[in-house]
Amino acid sequence: MVSIEAMFGLEETKETNVRELPVNKIYPYPNQPFMNYSEERLQELADDIKARGLDNPIVVRKINEHEYQIIAGHNRFNAVKRLGWNRIPVNIKELTDEEAMIYLVQSNLLQRTNIKESEKVKAYALRANALKKQGQKGQAKYNSLEKISESEQIKPRTLSRYIACNNLIPEFLDLLDEKKISLNIGEQLAKLSPEQQEKVANYLANSEHKLTLSEVKSIVENQDESLELEDLIGTEKKIPLSDDKIDKKINKILNQLTESVDYQIFLSQDSLNENKVTALLKVLIVEGIL
Repeated sequence: MVSIEAMFGLEETKETNVRELPVNKIYPYPNQPFMNYSEERLQELADDIKARGLDNPIVVRKINEHEYQIIAGHNRFNAVKRLGWNRIPVNIKELTDEEAMIYLVQSNLLQRTNIKESEKVKAYALRANALKKQGQKGQAKYNSLEKISESEQIKPRTLSRYIACNNLIPEFLDLLDEKKISLNIGEQLAKLSPEQQEKVANYLANSEHKLTLSEVKSIVENQDESLELEDLIGTEKKIPLSDDKIDKKINKILNQLTESVDYQIFLSQDSLNENKVTALLKVLIVEGIL
């Protein structure tokens, strides 16, 4: 995993900007994606700092002549404030807005354990947005999702699902944290408008139904047809796809397959033809497998 210091070429100057600053001149990063410690855990951290001192300075950047912004160390900062400290050791970094966001996200992902799924969703989305802005400004370093995938050791497809889930309403982010919906289901739900998501969330809350991937795909596919959720959720009440929708799905799959060399080889080796493939696809779609 790529270190934060290596990301910005700061290894050589890692400790040169360490100093003490007044606590009242330091401010938290606005709308940062990671939750602060609970009262109990924050008190434990404060007690530890009181007994052993602050092991590592917090990381800040200068935002004007006299004020600084926290980039890493929000919980340590809150703990020393609870202890009544007037000054705190800081490591001052010179970072652009985009670099500050990437640094904040990366430091938390590296140092924290038990990060919630909703925190990962917001963190990856913010970092991707920061990298996009870097690319627009001509900064080539770490300007692609592949770099996030590489540094976080996460598959690109999984990463894209996390980023897609940034469009989920809070109710579904909570369900993601509670493991009541999967990342795959969250990605599909994120294709709905906030109003449509609220409608689904209210239905699930009242019915205590556990949503399946095939059901949410059906909701997404039929979102413009004014169908009741009762018609789309639950196997007993679920309506079959129309022939037109089945044909559209088959054509979409075939269009993707025709671009595959492996598919062409598969057809020739097994003496198949597209009529047989089409018939198989129709069965899989009708049965809800595709």
